[in-house]
Amino acid sequence: MVVSLFYPFKFSLLFFVVRGYVPTSTATPWSARPSLDEHVEKERTRTDTKSLPFLRETQLYSRSSQGHLRIMRRDVDALGKDGDKFAKLIIESDNFGRVKIRGAESSYYLCVRKKDGRLVGRKVAKASKSKCVFYEKYATNFFSEFYSAFKPSWMITVSKKGTVRPSFKGKTGSKSVQFIERPSKLIIKTSNVGPSFMDGLSKHIAKLLRNVRARVRANERSQKKKRRRNRKDKRRPGRKNKRRSKKRRKKKQLRRKKKRD
Repeated sequence: MVVSLFYPFKFSLLFFVVRGYVPTSTATPWSARPSLDEHVEKERTRTDTKSLPFLRETQLYSRSSQGHLRIMRRDVDALGKDGDKFAKLIIESDNFGRVKIRGAESSYYLCVRKKDGRLVGRKVAKASKSKCVFYEKYATNFFSEFYSAFKPSWMITVSKKGTVRPSFKGKTGSKSVQFIERPSKLIIKTSNVGPSFMDGLSKHIAKLLRNVRARVRANERSQKKKRRRNRKDKRRPGRKNKRRSKKRRKKKQLRRKKKRD
């Protein structure tokens, strides 16, 4: 009788011990999962086609030629002045650290030629290749340097005269490969964004502007009330009012003369 009572208890204890030694879940442990660094390194080798690109309009000032980089259809140089229409560039994000450089006026992308490594302008249809993608990095002196995704040893290189040099002649740290990015302007509207998103965004911005204007008006009203109170305090009886007009003084003088008469 006693053995029959303790039999289920022994069976449950044996099951608990076996379960503790044998893994029941099929999930991979954290040590076997890929880290964030591995994911970034993997994504840096290809173009991200699922997310929207991040666009910014700017100008790239060359440290070597002391001019701005220009994309005039297929011709590229670094002789542009500040405000030149061909010097306005749109930098599109391609993936982690990867960008595409497009001329705002010509709509041509900056690409590397396979034969001699020269920089040329390409149309949109040919810009999806790795020859038109660059890695954007910051040097130790905070200048921007652009490496080609087609061959990482190739760089955007400019001579002192403003002409484009072969990309394989560029060296890190030299003036010919370093650029200063001028103040940029973010571009939200793209071809992938639908009209509903833009309408909602414009309404949201309009609402924020209304709230700001309402706050400014409320502050102006409160300041006016304070000024009126201060004026009333100054004009209390028993105190001399220094800002009396000539008409009031004349009226008082006439009243005094009438009383005397």
